[in-house]
Amino acid sequence: MKSNTYDIPISKDYLSICSHRNRQQEFTHCRYTITTDSPREFASSETNLRLTQLNRYIEIFCCITLYNEEESLFLKTLNAVLDNIQYLCDPRCPKTWGPNGWMNAAVVIVADGMHNLSDRMLMLFNVLGLFPDNDLMAYLDGKPVTAHIFECTVQLIFDQNMRMRTTKNDEIVPIQMIFCLKQRNMKKVKFA
Repeated sequence: MKSNTYDIPISKDYLSICSHRNRQQEFTHCRYTITTDSPREFASSETNLRLTQLNRYIEIFCCITLYNEEESLFLKTLNAVLDNIQYLCDPRCPKTWGPNGWMNAAVVIVADGMHNLSDRMLMLFNVLGLFPDNDLMAYLDGKPVTAHIFECTVQLIFDQNMRMRTTKNDEIVPIQMIFCLKQRNMKKVKFA
């Protein structure tokens, strides 16, 4: 079992249009974990996701799978999820979580094989702060990589018309996101 984790700074241009710039690393850095583990090994390993390290109690954990969808279709799905999280933080919601309620929700995006994603989709993840501009390693200490895991609390989003909304200008709530990019197409995960 092998995983390496890196904290990669998010660009100053990104942070300049967002509300949270100087808080914790969850806003200023993308946490990148590269692993050779199977899903079962990773779950039982000492490697912790950022949500665990921050001791967040997650009430809603939404998973979006991605294969070769167009950006507009993906963004339509993602925006529907984010709008619901936003609503749960709104004072008009009957059972509101309050302004920091976004800490109760996380969104994970699982992409089935890095070669199935278009360059435009990878560029979108880069702009969101979920995919740093660097070459991903295909091997770690001689073992083939199974997944690349990116964690960031995202402060901007694009609607399906590619209009940008930010925590600073549009008063959207931050969203805790995890982008799991499988190295290759593995079909469904099977547990014995």
